[in-house]
Amino acid sequence: MKTDIKIKVTEGDILELLRQRHSEDLFIPKCKTGATWGVKQYYVMDAWSMKRSWSKNITTAYEIKVSRGDFLNDTKHNEYLKYCNQFYFVAPTGIINKNELPPEKGLIETSKNCKTLYTKKKATYRDIEVPKKLLYYILICRADIREEQGIDRLYYWRLLISQNEEDVELGKKVSKKIRDVVNYHIAENGRLKREIGLFKDIEKFLLDEFGIDKTKLKQKGLWGIRKEIQEAKNPDLKIKMIAADVKEQATYITKAIENLVRIIHGN
Repeated sequence: MKTDIKIKVTEGDILELLRQRHSEDLFIPKCKTGATWGVKQYYVMDAWSMKRSWSKNITTAYEIKVSRGDFLNDTKHNEYLKYCNQFYFVAPTGIINKNELPPEKGLIETSKNCKTLYTKKKATYRDIEVPKKLLYYILICRADIREEQGIDRLYYWRLLISQNEEDVELGKKVSKKIRDVVNYHIAENGRLKREIGLFKDIEKFLLDEFGIDKTKLKQKGLWGIRKEIQEAKNPDLKIKMIAADVKEQATYITKAIENLVRIIHGN
C-alpha cells in the first residue's frame, strides 16, 4: 500500500526557491532595514528583492513561516511594509489561510515536494519610496560592486539614490506650489464673501432709505426701481409726473368726447 511521505520544509529550502525565482533580480536574504550600530531598533526581513528595471522599480519583502504558531505569534512583519512596494508571506501549504490576510499582504506557497512556488494571493502594489537607509545598507554591506554586461553597479546605486533625492526635492516644490495656490484661492474666496456681504448691506440700506419693497424688485425691474428712487429723492418730480399723466388722460378724454359729438350730429 502506497503512503504519502510528508517532506519537512525548512526556511533554507524556501530561501533557495525565492533565490531561483529572482535569479534575474537583486535578491538579498536576511536583509536588514538599515545600519545596526548606533540605532535602537532595526528589523531583519527574511528576504528582499528589487526588479532590475529603470521604468518601474518593484521591491518585494518576504516573511517565511514554516509553522502555524510562528505565523500567529509574529507581528513584526507589519513594520516591513514601509521598506517595499509589495509584501508576501511564504509558507508550506496549510500554514496560512489567504482569507486571513489583508489586501496589502500576499501569500506564496510551496509545492508538496518543495520544488516550486505558487502565488495563492497577490499582494497589492503600493507606490512608496524605499527608505534611503535601506539602500545605503545594501550598497555598503551587501552589494558586490563589479561591471557586468556593460553595467556599472556602483554607478547604478549612486544614480538610484540621487534620483530618489531629486524626486523628494521635486515633491517638495510641487507640494509648496499646490499649497500656495490653495491658500490664494482660500484668501480670494474670503475676500469675495466679504464683498458680497458689503453689497448686501448697501442694498438693504438703499431699500430702507428710499422705502422700496424688496419683494417687488423682480416685478418692477431696474427701470421701475430707478424711477421710485428718483421720485423719493425729488417729491416735486413725482407731482409733475402725476400732473403729466392727468393731462394726458384729460387730452385723451377730450378727443374722445369731440369724436362722439361729431358722430351724433352726423359730421
